[in-house]
Amino acid sequence: MINYAEIVYSKLDSASLTKLQVAFNYAARYAYNIRFDESISRWSEKILGATVKQHLCARNCIFLHKLLFSKKPSYLYGKLCFPSSDRSRNLLIPHCNYLNSERLFFVNAIRLWNVLPTDIQAVYERGLFKKRVYEFFLKLN
Repeated sequence: MINYAEIVYSKLDSASLTKLQVAFNYAARYAYNIRFDESISRWSEKILGATVKQHLCARNCIFLHKLLFSKKPSYLYGKLCFPSSDRSRNLLIPHCNYLNSERLFFVNAIRLWNVLPTDIQAVYERGLFKKRVYEFFLKLN
C-alpha cells in the first residue's frame, strides 16, 4: 500500500504525510495484530526499514539511481539536467514557474540526490546503494 505510486507522492505536505502515516499505522496494526496501545514506530522500521517519510526519501533516491545508471525509461532520463563539470555528481534542479514545483518528482528527487554524499552517489550496485541510502536517511533524521 505504501509503495504503490510512491514516486507520484514523492514530497507530501504535512497533512498528506500524516494521512499516509495513519493509513500505514492501521495497515500495520491489522497485518501484524498490533494492539492500539502499543507504539507503532518500532514496527515501521521493521516493515519499511525507516519511518514513512525517510522511506519515501530513500525510494526517490533509489528510483533516480536506477534512472541514472540504466538510462531507462529514456523519456525520463532525457529530462535530467547534468552540470557542465564532470567532477560533480550533483544534478541541476529544473526551473519551474509555479508555486508547488517543489512537490514535483524531479525537483524533489534531485534535491534529495544532491544531499547524498558523493561516495553514496557513486555506488553502482543497486543493493549496496539501497542499503547506504537507508542508512544515510536514518542518520539524517
